Amino acid sequence: GQDLRPVLYIPGILWVEPVLETSARNEIAAGIMSSGLGDSKEMWDLGLNGSGVTIAFADSGIDRDHACFRNGGDGGNITGIPGINHRKITMLNESLDDWDNLSHQNGGHGTHVAGTLGCWFEGASVPNDSTSLSHAAKLVVQDIVGPEGWVPPDVDWLLWEGAREGAVIHSDSWGDDTVEYTARTYDFDAWASEVPWSVAFIAPGNNAGQIMEPANARSVVA
Repeated sequence: GQDLRPVLYIPGILWVEPVLETSARNEIAAGIMSSGLGDSKEMWDLGLNGSGVTIAFADSGIDRDHACFRNGGDGGNITGIPGINHRKITMLNESLDDWDNLSHQNGGHGTHVAGTLGCWFEGASVPNDSTSLSHAAKLVVQDIVGPEGWVPPDVDWLLWEGAREGAVIHSDSWGDDTVEYTARTYDFDAWASEVPWSVAFIAPGNNAGQIMEPANARSVVA
């Protein structure tokens, strides 16, 4: 290719870079997580794709119009009606707020988390065009973010609602910036003791090397 370094000596030009093709980066996450190879379908070939599993998660809500979650065949309503007949969302609790509003604090976070847990593009051939390792899972969505920010209710209430809807797995990608064993941390441990067939997956935080609450509970997966 042509040497463009002399261009940098032209007054006013500080940086030159090529125009490259932009591509998605999350589409190979499932392969990397299952075997370390981006094009691997090892887990899916074994039938491990989340089929028959319901996952509950509390977050900023969900964009039901996203291709991962819409239910276009539901009487012309492209988002569909959450329930047992919806292909993705079996229950949606929007008592605090509706939708995954981008104007709210961390808006879009819940939709991203939902995609990690169970993205299955409507009309896509599975698993080739899916992005989630557990693409066949159903979701129970609990919106805990409104205009005023994150307002999570008592953990035992969230866990109970998820369990009532058939979710033995609960996902929580949030918490306070402390490594102390809090009352909320205890609630997760107490639930695991009372309902030992369930498990909570909790993000450890965005501080490298530290496990923040409530991911510091003894009986959760951080």
